Amino acid sequence: MPFSSSIQPSKSSICIHLNSYLFAVVIALIIFPFHVACLSLTASNGITSSRTSLLRSRIPYAQKEKEESSSSGPIIGWVLEKKIPSKKTLEFSIHWCHHGIDEGGGEGDPKPPLQVSLPLYDEDDEEGGGLSSYLWPSGIVGSILFTSPLYRSFFQHKRILELGSGLGLSGMVASAASGNVAKCVLTDRDEYTVRLLNDTILRNTKKHEKSTITPWGKCDLSASIIDWRDFSGGALRDVETASPTRQSFDAVLGTDVAYYHHLIRPLMDVSRYHLKQKSGTSSSDSNDNNNDSDEKNRVDATSECGAGVLCIVGQANRESQWDLYNNIQSGSYNQITDEHEGPWDGSTCLLLYDLAVGLWEEDTASNEEEDKYNGHGTMIKRQQRASSPSLEWNPQKMEEIVPIATLLHSMDGKIHNSLIGPYDKIATKEDEKNQMMSF
Repeated sequence: MPFSSSIQPSKSSICIHLNSYLFAVVIALIIFPFHVACLSLTASNGITSSRTSLLRSRIPYAQKEKEESSSSGPIIGWVLEKKIPSKKTLEFSIHWCHHGIDEGGGEGDPKPPLQVSLPLYDEDDEEGGGLSSYLWPSGIVGSILFTSPLYRSFFQHKRILELGSGLGLSGMVASAASGNVAKCVLTDRDEYTVRLLNDTILRNTKKHEKSTITPWGKCDLSASIIDWRDFSGGALRDVETASPTRQSFDAVLGTDVAYYHHLIRPLMDVSRYHLKQKSGTSSSDSNDNNNDSDEKNRVDATSECGAGVLCIVGQANRESQWDLYNNIQSGSYNQITDEHEGPWDGSTCLLLYDLAVGLWEEDTASNEEEDKYNGHGTMIKRQQRASSPSLEWNPQKMEEIVPIATLLHSMDGKIHNSLIGPYDKIATKEDEKNQMMSF
């Protein structure tokens, strides 16, 4: 309320207002760097740039003795990311490394790096700008893990649901990595984001009869709405008809979705709602009208993971990621029913990694590219100089090092036989105790 002309402000009130002003300045200084970091993924500066992000295991080297690396693990995968504002495009090249670890693919793994193109958020787009308009570190990690031989083998002939897909990087990789996924549905909470997801699908696939052809094979691939933040028995909603459909899936995936405590309960509920519950059965397929001819060839998940598998990739420095893990593994209080729930059936674990996010560097070769014409009047482009990124783990050349925790839960308790490799560090109570939390 403003001061009246007959009342003079006291010294204490002036101090209060000064303190409030200083507090606002401090908050602005805290938020501003985060805002700038987000804008690094927008199309505002018009300069083509690239960066490399490295995923490292927390399992120490066993076969090689290196003074600097003996206490840390090998690089198990990396992503080359290119930002092309002129095309409003983000291009990704996703690589899996083996380093002598034979866990199905071996050194002679025939799969080439997976190339994925995403829409680049434009600041002039009034509808965008939310969390789903940007790519977060956990999405990069998910894309690397899902290209590993273990995940590629598991995804074969499976039905996959991704929650909070955002731009759709991890979900696109999951749909394409094995070369023969039965079905993959990318989801997010609103129509704007689902339009972005459909853009991502169109950029990376082509239609052939009832299937979608991905870079490595074919898949029944689509985008739909799930606003699981306020989940209360809801289901997938078709964007055009708004009709709900309850479907069960062999795998429910998510990257950076458990970032607030109040999201844990609805995330648990919607995941369990859509997960296949036990070997050979489904929670409900009554409304699933998928009649793709490949369905008859779908391998039942009983061979390795008979029931559904939940995989949530998040940051290890967030308490909510650990709380999600502890709630599923040990049980939790349900605020909705006002009752204590026991642990989920099956087995649960948390796997730890480190992600080094590289600095954006101007792509000189792309920015100086010139159009030329040959003698027949056909336009040709100067071949871009390809440079192999450095895979050296050097924190001084990185924007940040992000601790990563991947939650895995199998409804039938067989995840240890199928999705955990020799490079995966299984978290302990000591790891949770020693992890510095941000929020």
